[in-house]
Amino acid sequence: MPDLAPIIDTLTQSSGSMIIKFILCGFLIMLMSSNMKLPIFAYYSRISDDYGRTHLIDAAPTIFALSQGLFSYLIGSLSHRWGTARILIFGTFFASVVLLALPGSENPISFVLLYGFCASFALTCISYVPLSVLIDQVSERGKTGFSYALVINGAAVGYVIFAPVWILAQTSIHWQDSFRYESAAFASLGIILLFVFREFSWRPNEAPCHDLKREFLFPRSAHWNSHEKRIFAILGAGFFCCGATMSFIDALLVPPWQMQNATSWVMASSLSVLGLLEIISGLIAGYLADGLHKLKYLGAFYSLKGLSFLLFAFLYSPLTAMTFCIVFGVSFLGSVVMTSAVSLEVFCSRRHGSIFGMLFLIHQIGGVIALGFGFMTIRNLHAFFLHILILSSLTLIAALACFATRYPLSPSLRTRRNGVIRR
Repeated sequence: MPDLAPIIDTLTQSSGSMIIKFILCGFLIMLMSSNMKLPIFAYYSRISDDYGRTHLIDAAPTIFALSQGLFSYLIGSLSHRWGTARILIFGTFFASVVLLALPGSENPISFVLLYGFCASFALTCISYVPLSVLIDQVSERGKTGFSYALVINGAAVGYVIFAPVWILAQTSIHWQDSFRYESAAFASLGIILLFVFREFSWRPNEAPCHDLKREFLFPRSAHWNSHEKRIFAILGAGFFCCGATMSFIDALLVPPWQMQNATSWVMASSLSVLGLLEIISGLIAGYLADGLHKLKYLGAFYSLKGLSFLLFAFLYSPLTAMTFCIVFGVSFLGSVVMTSAVSLEVFCSRRHGSIFGMLFLIHQIGGVIALGFGFMTIRNLHAFFLHILILSSLTLIAALACFATRYPLSPSLRTRRNGVIRR
């Protein structure tokens, strides 16, 4: 188990105030980034009505999710070339511009293009991938996991805070005005980032990495050794399942409960517990990610996800609904934090952005496929629960692969902890 004392010592040293500043800034970025998707769901019916209930509006969230995966790979690569500070500042101001332009869309095509591609690109610039690179750059080696967990918990807190706010706002504020208010908030965030990053090196010096120029935008697997290929395949398969299960939670969790006549109190209380445990899950994973045996911990998180879906598929009662949310909630953000930690430990720092971006692309593909299959089967209860069973089985297989795999560290990390690595 990792020791928290070195983390506390780091935060109390002279450089600790700068690290705390970046962590708080990253938390605020993730808090605001949760607002890029919430309004479209809160105002979905109104936006669809304004554009004539065309199927183009129905496709906007899917286009958004897929393009976010593609942009994650690009932004992960550019974070090292241009610097994460530039990426984050550009992303906040670009988000402000896009949100200001969305209310002026004269037809559904322009709305879908702006939201599905431009808003997705802006969100990618201020979300998981570039912030993972930033935390790696500003934190001491061996202390990045807990710092990253603190940062990405901003998204979980944002959903808890802003989801009810947007639901209430849609009853009294027109969607065009809401997008304009949000645009002003992102512009303010961009100004804050300009102030915070004014003394930050735009592209910090990092340890050299072999084949970096050849692998900048297209890190061909031919340049990887056998261990890296195997680990990437395992991380990719697991993150595919992670995206699939998370998309289920986001869009498909409530309908089967409704089909089984669950009460509003059971659904509301279960989702509240799930949201709370999402925050706790990230902190637990961050604590564990600064120790050894990261792949084993990742396997444990996937095991919890898979077992929770087995419980969901075969049993239903108010007690099992709450139990499902507790078990899944404990693993919710753990797989994201631990995947980032394993990627950083296996691949060198200068490749971490592009590799994690590729993994996030796989994550989004898994989410889109699972969502599409879920919507096709949701009206047939037996087929829908077969879908749940498949998700559970694939996730448990990914967990077994994590448990069965050992890997060496990248050359830049083999001297960590006084040069002694215990396996």
